[in-house]
Amino acid sequence: MNKIGQETRYLFFYFIFFSPGFLPAQSFFDTSKVHRIVLEIDLTGWADTLMMYKKTHSKRRIGGNLILDDVVFDPVGIRYKGHSSFFNFAREEKCKLPFNLNMKYFVKDQSLGSGITKLKLSNNYRDLSYIREMLARAIVDRYVHIPEMAFAEVHANDAYLGLYTMVEGLEDEFLKRQFGTSKGTLVKCDPVWRSPKVKGCKLSDNASLEYLGENIACYKKWYE
Repeated sequence: MNKIGQETRYLFFYFIFFSPGFLPAQSFFDTSKVHRIVLEIDLTGWADTLMMYKKTHSKRRIGGNLILDDVVFDPVGIRYKGHSSFFNFAREEKCKLPFNLNMKYFVKDQSLGSGITKLKLSNNYRDLSYIREMLARAIVDRYVHIPEMAFAEVHANDAYLGLYTMVEGLEDEFLKRQFGTSKGTLVKCDPVWRSPKVKGCKLSDNASLEYLGENIACYKKWYE
């Protein structure tokens, strides 16, 4: 069995038991199939450039065309994302690193539809089933608003990188679509790992949503 076959076999039970009833409206997030993403990057040494940006905590991105299910988008902003899911894979010299794609980084009004302008490609770190995020979404979607997501095989130029979970980025567009306004409070679990400790703050388990007291400084390391 080839690499693609080994990865997609884990989706069998998800498609049987969880696909009906949880399909988002956008065809790009249709969970009844595995989508295909190709990043066309015309930059020599692009992976090394992205690695440098990531290791120096730069917010810069490189440009590349996005082909999603044969639909071609103008250049999008590409960078690596994650912490454990990035550095552990990078340390092992694996090519299946997680990505963050910004649709409007170069083209102001570009989106995937419904105002979706950020697409995150999760490499399913420490999830041999490949369905943990999708199963969580199927459960949580019954009770609260949750980002769109689906499966995709990801290619960078001619190289196949692996099976990913593509997830809508939590941005102002998400608030506007779900609540009719982007003026509400949006809190992201987004740890800044190397930030200094704040005196008097309770020891926490990273961004676990636990109560740390009334001092807002205690939360700034873990949330955006």
